[in-house]
Parts: sequence; structure tokens; C-alpha cells
Amino acid sequence: MPALAEPRSLPALLERLPAPLGGRLGAIRAAARELRIETWWVGGGVRDLLRGEPTADFDLVVEGARRAERLAAGLAEALGGRLRRHDRFLTATVELDDGAAVDVAAARSERYEAPGALPRVEPAGLDRDLQRRDFTINALALRIEPPPPELRDPVGGRADLAAGRLRVLHGASFRDDPTRILRGLRFERRFGFRFESATEAQAREALGGAALAGVSGDRLRCELALLLDATGNLVQAFARGAELGLWKALDPDLEGAHPGAELIAKWVETVAALDWAGRDPGAPSAWRLALLLLAVPLARPARRRLAARLALAAGERELVVAGPDRVERAGSLLARESEPPAHAVARALAPCSAEELAAVAARGPGARRWVERDLAELRPLRLRVRGADLVAAGLPPGPGIRRALERTREARLDARIGAGDELRFALQSFEEAEG
Repeated sequence: MPALAEPRSLPALLERLPAPLGGRLGAIRAAARELRIETWWVGGGVRDLLRGEPTADFDLVVEGARRAERLAAGLAEALGGRLRRHDRFLTATVELDDGAAVDVAAARSERYEAPGALPRVEPAGLDRDLQRRDFTINALALRIEPPPPELRDPVGGRADLAAGRLRVLHGASFRDDPTRILRGLRFERRFGFRFESATEAQAREALGGAALAGVSGDRLRCELALLLDATGNLVQAFARGAELGLWKALDPDLEGAHPGAELIAKWVETVAALDWAGRDPGAPSAWRLALLLLAVPLARPARRRLAARLALAAGERELVVAGPDRVERAGSLLARESEPPAHAVARALAPCSAEELAAVAARGPGARRWVERDLAELRPLRLRVRGADLVAAGLPPGPGIRRALERTREARLDARIGAGDELRFALQSFEEAEG
């Protein structure tokens, strides 16, 4: 764990920020100085600065809604960005051409009318603003204008940062916004931190009390996708989620049926071992692999329920609802004692996504060899002969030509004919089938 910067070293740290961060900070300070607005850098950017880590977060807080509006407009002009206001939350975003953004907010308090609902906000002082945040390590503020820099730490965030401790600011934090639990799990992974005991107990209580029920499917899906964003993180993320009761809270059928560490590790190892480069359908994504892992132990009605709960788009919904069945059919074919013909394997694997192929391959060495062959040989195989060639040879257009080409491809996959035999075989196949 890196040593934290001392408050007295902050002026030097600000002066030594690398480009383009340093240049952007200079422009922000100049705009705030010209407007004579006291400006605080808050949250994750300050946390990362104290840890000596690179950051892209520029979240600024100003006391007073009118002053915040003036600063946001001034920064949009100074930085050449596009200003987007979010009046309901007393915030604005300056979007920059390089894809970065600077957020400007009026210091505010929050009130949650229902668990998981978006908050109602009203203007407040800086300390009150910091006390509404998710974890103490993000309740830090650094005054960047006027000088000298001053660190504001009303809830002991710096001490928790030094101790590797994730602590919420009040007992209702997770009930107010259960997605904070998922963000906390991300911080555990990213920083090697851990929920302190009272915070962990509150997370378990919130999840056990159906706190997630008030969170929209869109918000829940986005937070889960951020948590499950890399295959190397899946074992830890699933294990911690199980410890806290996250998967049961997501769907009651996942209690005791969520994937175990051994299965996840096997899938992850298989993804890493297979050659996806330049292959159809491309490499699996960690998020889609995680969705399939969640779906595999569930019956189809529960899969549909999970897809609806997460408001999945069509492709992800298809993966969750039908993917486990495709994996099972292909896996059963490859588990037979007798070797299946190549064309039968190709037919079974053809509708499988990359994530489903990895799940099939993870079933054993034989299945993996077939998936490797499918990626390298079976899927890429394209016939030289075309329907137009068969019409030119005198066959009548119609579905018979399509069926003849399908049988020709099967013969090629099974190595019963070579590329030079395709036209002859297709014509013969047509005549035999059509009488």
C-alpha cells in the first residue's frame, strides 16, 4: 500500500502533476481566480492524489448554486468544452474534446425518499456535502483556489485511506443507495482495501432486507458491469458477492446456486488459453461471461426473470435466457463416447457466442480440442462454389440449391471431399435429393 502524501506536501504535488492533468488544473485555477470563486477539488481525484496515483477525476465543489453555475460556464469557455447542466442535482459537466470531463457541483445535502431512489438535493455547506458521500476515503476536499491549498477531512477519510479501510459515513448509507455496496466491492479490488466490520454488517443487512429492490434495472446493470469488468476479477467478485448476500438479493434462486470459485476459475483459464485473435466470434467479454455464469445454474423462468431485472438489451438477454441451453446441447454432444462427425459439431457450436464456446471448452480436454478446431477450421470454412455456379450449371433456382450447398459444406467439414470437388458433389447431391 503506497505511503500517503502529507498535507504540507500538497502544494508541491499540485505543481508536479503530469500533463495534461497539470495543464487542466492550471486552467481551472486561473478561471476560478478570475471569477473570485473559492473552488474545492473533491472525491476520488483527491484520494488518488494523496495515494500518489494517476487520476482522471476532476470533481469540483463550490459553495452556492449561482457561483457553481458561473464557474461551470467560465470553465467551458476557458477549456473549450461543452457545458451540460443537471439542474435537479445542482451539478454541471464540462465535456472536453479529448473525452475527459470536469464536473462542477454546488455543495449540497441529499435526502432519499425511498431506498435505492435518486436523491432530492438542496444547497448546503462544504462539510455537509462531504458527509453525504459514499465512503470516508471519498469525503476529502482540497482547496485549489485561492492558495494556499487546504485539505478538508471532516470524517477521518485520510486515516481510513492510510489503514486500507472502507467505511460508510452513517448507518443508513447502504439503505439509501445500495449501489454503494457494489462500488465498495470495486474499491476493495482496486485498492486492496476491505470493508470495516460495521460497514460490512450494514451491507449484509441492506442486501438481506431487499434494499436492491428499489434500484432500477439500468443502474443495477451498470454497477454490476463495472464490478465484473475483467476476467481476472471474476473469482474474487463472485466470492465477495456471495459472502455479502449479493447474488441472493439479485434473485432468490441464486442462493446457493451461484457459480463457485472452481467453475469460474476453469472458465477464466479456458478463455485465456484459447486463441481468439482474428477469430469469429471474437474474444469473450468479462461482463457477458459473468452473465452466463449467473445464468447457468438457473432454470429458464429464473433466467428470464434475471434478464428482466437487469433490463438487459436483446443480445445480453438472449445470452442469459438461451445460452445455457446451447452450452448444454453442445457439451452433451461432445461428451458422447463415439466421436461425432465434424459437421455435427460445427452445427452445434455455430449459434454459440464466444462466452458459450468458452463454457463448452471448459468441460474437458476433448471439448476444448473441438472448440479450438471450430475456431481455427470449422467456422472459417467457406465454399468456393456458389449458388450462381449451380444455376449456371443448369439447376433451377430455389431451396434445393441451398440444401445442396449445405450438404456440400458438411462433406468438406468431414473431409469427405476437397475444395476441387465441391461443384461435382453439389450437383450430385442436388440430383439425389430432388430425384
